[in-house]
Amino acid sequence: MNLSTQARTALRHHGVKMKYPVIMRLLHWTMALIIVGLIWAGITMVALPDKDPVKYGVFFPWHKSFGMLVLFLVVARLVVRSRVTVPP
Repeated sequence: MNLSTQARTALRHHGVKMKYPVIMRLLHWTMALIIVGLIWAGITMVALPDKDPVKYGVFFPWHKSFGMLVLFLVVARLVVRSRVTVPP
């Protein structure tokens, strides 16, 4: 489903903006926000003492859950990427 180089050039010359599909942009920014949150949670967890119940009762489970969510979103992103036409 990829456009040929000639087709891309023709579209650019006619003023057609080639963007990634909305679903790919949505997946990208969703993953970016979650990863920034995971980094924050990881730094916060490391700063907490081991005896603090919040560390293992709140941060650790949420950190693992959102990490798995990112893994599933990566797989979804790869599936979407293999099925849609993207700009050069």
